[in-house]
Amino acid sequence: MRLALRFFACVCVLCVSVVVAADPITYTFAGTATGIAGTQAFTLTPFVIVVSSDTSTITQSAGPGIFTTGLSAATIDIMGVGSGTFTTPKLVFDNQNLGLLGLSDQTSGDLLDLSNAGFSTYDLSTSYGPVTDPAPTTPEFQNIASSLGPISFDTAINTTFTASKTSGGGVPEASSVVLLGSMCLGGVSALYVLRRLRGSAPDIPT
Repeated sequence: MRLALRFFACVCVLCVSVVVAADPITYTFAGTATGIAGTQAFTLTPFVIVVSSDTSTITQSAGPGIFTTGLSAATIDIMGVGSGTFTTPKLVFDNQNLGLLGLSDQTSGDLLDLSNAGFSTYDLSTSYGPVTDPAPTTPEFQNIASSLGPISFDTAINTTFTASKTSGGGVPEASSVVLLGSMCLGGVSALYVLRRLRGSAPDIPT
């Protein structure tokens, strides 16, 4: 019986070890841009874009070496213009094949792209940076809906990317919970079989 209990305890410890936390992570783009928000034009003005996501949403669905977050809430602050939220969610991507990281909109496409050699090994799942690109591109940052009105970036310079993950604040991912249940059920079954072999297990109605 002691052997059975020890076996069951080991299985439960293993179950706990496979539960993976899904941690909140914040991606920040801070730089200087020229463009227009609503009816207010701005020139070489500091801006900050913040995307609030979770590590559990990161996938490689776009192809090998291309990591993307799920669609996430995003805010923008433009000095002298105001703070607002984007009307539609945004995603952050990292194309390791090109050393390119950026902000994207499923409808409009790439809004802001930064290049850095370090992005060739980054997968969006950890804290990172700050990393600055002196000449980022704004391929399709045109008339992006926000609470400030449509926002367009004509150009951007000296833009810094930072990722900050909050560890230990998440919840178990669904797949891990299923695995946990399956393994612990297996441990209970093994315990039952061992007790049955010793003639001490009660019958279970079926």
